[in-house]
Amino acid sequence: MILVTGASGFLGSHLVKTLSEKGFIVRALYHQTPPSTALIALPNVTWMCANLLDIYDVTAAMDGITHVYHAAAIVSYDARRKEEILHFNIQSTAHVVDEAVRQQVKKLVFVSSIAALRGSAIARKAIDETEAWEESTFSSTYGKSKYYAEMEVWRGSAEGLPIVVVNPGVILGAGNFDKGSSKLMHHVASEFPFYTQGATLWVDVQDLVDIMLLLMESTIEQERFIVGSMNSSFLEVFTKMAKALGKKPPYIKASSFVSAIAARLFTWQSRLSGKEPMITKETAKSAQTVSVYATDKLLKALPGFQYRSLDSTIKNMATAYLALKKV
Repeated sequence: MILVTGASGFLGSHLVKTLSEKGFIVRALYHQTPPSTALIALPNVTWMCANLLDIYDVTAAMDGITHVYHAAAIVSYDARRKEEILHFNIQSTAHVVDEAVRQQVKKLVFVSSIAALRGSAIARKAIDETEAWEESTFSSTYGKSKYYAEMEVWRGSAEGLPIVVVNPGVILGAGNFDKGSSKLMHHVASEFPFYTQGATLWVDVQDLVDIMLLLMESTIEQERFIVGSMNSSFLEVFTKMAKALGKKPPYIKASSFVSAIAARLFTWQSRLSGKEPMITKETAKSAQTVSVYATDKLLKALPGFQYRSLDSTIKNMATAYLALKKV
């Protein structure tokens, strides 16, 4: 019996669908985002509403579970949600780990993030799995929350729980184009003219799912893996998206000063609309940072695995986005 937390989210929904297709028996957890009709109809999947901050809900959800994929988290860079992000991401993980240890779960795969690694790269040195989050002008509340959530997972490891931690880059794929990284399609489709000099690691959501399954089924334990197919600039990714959508790519380079001003404007706009800002102080700094991540450890651990190309990922996203807009 497999438990998936955050099952109705972007990554979780792809994970649950793949597990269902492979015939696994799944208990899928959600809280504030109910599963779609299509997700509810998946065979071999039982949906359960649970608050991971409630230890009684966690105990009930974990009953009879043998393997856990812990993907639930608040992914946000909105300064107004700082305390909420820290509390939920850390405490919910502590509860899941505690119950997994108590029930002697056979293995837990935890979804962390490259945000939990050091915020800025040393010149000519790629960031690898040995790096830890540290307080800096480039760090984020979300990154801090994922780092301390990882610490809860490693605590469970010390108590005898078999674990694997994955640190994916920016996750791309078809999904809810009003949320998360999929929202980048909206950003590009609007022909927003500005781009920044930053670069980061990118990964296809299905690649991440496939890797998580391979790691769960392997004998690999007590390891941490950076997951991503390519280190690419934001300009390169946005340009590929624009071409796939038939839109004009960004063409004005935004300086750090312009990015900071934009973050303030979007923050004020969000206060009026009640929605999360498209650009925040944290994301503005991140978008100006060139960070390079080492991805060779995973490929050595999973010989034969090959990532999808960034071009094919973006093409599939654009196809899904354009089809949705025609409905």
